[in-house]
Amino acid sequence: MFLRMIKKDLRDSKGLNVILLLFMIIVSTLASAGGLLQLENTRGISVSRQRCNAADAYIVYSPTSEELDTGPEYLISFLKSKMPGSVISWQPVISISTSNFDFTGKDAEKFQGMATHYYLSTQPMDMDLVYDEKNRPFYVENGHIAVTRQFARSTGVKVGDTFTITTQMGRQYEFVISAIAKDPTREWHTGFFLSDADFAFISSESPCQRQFLYVQDPSLHSNSILSGTDPLYGLLRDFQDNSFLKDRVLTICADCHLFSNNALISYIIFIFVMVAALFMLIIIVFTLCFSIRSAVKKEERELGIMKALGTDSLSFRWLFAAKYIAFAVTGGIIGCIAGVFAGYYLLDNFYSNITYTLSAVDLVPSVLASAMIIVLVIFFIFVALRRIDRISVMDAINGENRAETIRHHSSKKAKILQKLPVPLCLAVSDITAKFRRYVLLMIAFTAGSILVMYSIQLHDTMISTDFLHKYYTYGDLDFGLRTSNEFVDELSNHTGRCEIAERNINIRLRNAGIPATVDFAFCSNANLCTDHGYVSVVLNTGIEADRLHIVKGGQIPVLRNEILIDRYNALHNGYQIG
Repeated sequence: MFLRMIKKDLRDSKGLNVILLLFMIIVSTLASAGGLLQLENTRGISVSRQRCNAADAYIVYSPTSEELDTGPEYLISFLKSKMPGSVISWQPVISISTSNFDFTGKDAEKFQGMATHYYLSTQPMDMDLVYDEKNRPFYVENGHIAVTRQFARSTGVKVGDTFTITTQMGRQYEFVISAIAKDPTREWHTGFFLSDADFAFISSESPCQRQFLYVQDPSLHSNSILSGTDPLYGLLRDFQDNSFLKDRVLTICADCHLFSNNALISYIIFIFVMVAALFMLIIIVFTLCFSIRSAVKKEERELGIMKALGTDSLSFRWLFAAKYIAFAVTGGIIGCIAGVFAGYYLLDNFYSNITYTLSAVDLVPSVLASAMIIVLVIFFIFVALRRIDRISVMDAINGENRAETIRHHSSKKAKILQKLPVPLCLAVSDITAKFRRYVLLMIAFTAGSILVMYSIQLHDTMISTDFLHKYYTYGDLDFGLRTSNEFVDELSNHTGRCEIAERNINIRLRNAGIPATVDFAFCSNANLCTDHGYVSVVLNTGIEADRLHIVKGGQIPVLRNEILIDRYNALHNGYQIG
């Protein structure tokens, strides 16, 4: 009887069986991939920070001519006075513009959206160490150069390509790309790494240089985790209050292992995978519930006879559970393997700079996640099979000879149903009699709809230009204009007034027959004074009103003592209009 029931069920429900197996593979794949991502978000980042000897913060400094050889002694002593226990190192770097380097297939348009600064340097030796794509230390020989992985992926350059550098003196030198480096500690600054001898030679033709200072200090931590950028804002205020440092400290940034766009996206991807797995599990549970109920109902007479013959309850359950347990185990194994590959793919694309190599031991979270899914599915299978206990032996024996069950309604309800058309009356009776079933159906369909909408909304939130235009100060531009400081100075008639440069640019566009205008907007870093302390913000002026999405009946500032504040800071700090 066991084999007969299994064969009959597999033959009669081919579509449903395929869907169930597919769902179990998908949920196991998501759970397995989520296990790998969770490992990378915890142990992976911790190991990478240790391997890189990551600085808690790094500072871009513009040295005086005397400090080029001796180092930023005044800045180091200033930092030591603020953080006595800090560990500080520094190295010289050369700022380089996109017009000062070239390579095969360079596309200038690709650099328009890359808001970053480029620096030439040797490989860091004390902090923020870099590794190659296989997470191994590497060495740059004379005549060669290493570029970061993010830069290589954005531009398409590869090992063996020629990379040309134009020095500040106007001379050009060719290098061969010998390595693609992982640099997880910096996101807004892109580094190119030369040998010591080549960098010394390029430095001799680069009078305008910068210096990187790497700082490690416990005051930048809270419970062994970087406490964010608030301490860095405090340092920045201290620099601004110092007459010597305020114009020489150009940038201060936190370690990008934890605080960067890549770090944020990596957490979003992990949350998305786990939420998707949860919704898929809900759908599977309800699908199993309906499938098992239907199967039990179809075999109710045989089950009643077996009960009458004294067959134990576990045998009943095994008859129905065997197929679904087989699906759960098969789906879990296939999903675990697929999840490992999916996890590797996600790690390579969204954790591309983390210097952590997965080993066989690191696959344990994926295996445990898949095993947990298998256990949960088997648990819900046996929960659904409790319906077998409610089968009456006598009713099952009578089976097909029973008359159709007549459901009795109250007189008030019967009068209401009497007035309804027959199809609608039958539908209402069925829904009210089996209300729980329809609630479960609604939950399953709702979970599936949420899963689809979550995916679409995540894509639109992270990628949509409409989102940037509505909630940020990014206008809907046809083109962007990048000019040198010398050209802007020429356009302003050497007055330093940007409005004159703006007017002259538009005159040139009009005279050239180009139907376009250029608008200048200005921004600067500022501190918003709140009841909770200072909040670092960007102060914008000159932005057109139609570029902003204004809520709660506000308007563009008109008077000199009016200001428009972003919604996040308004809600977070309790600000109201007026």
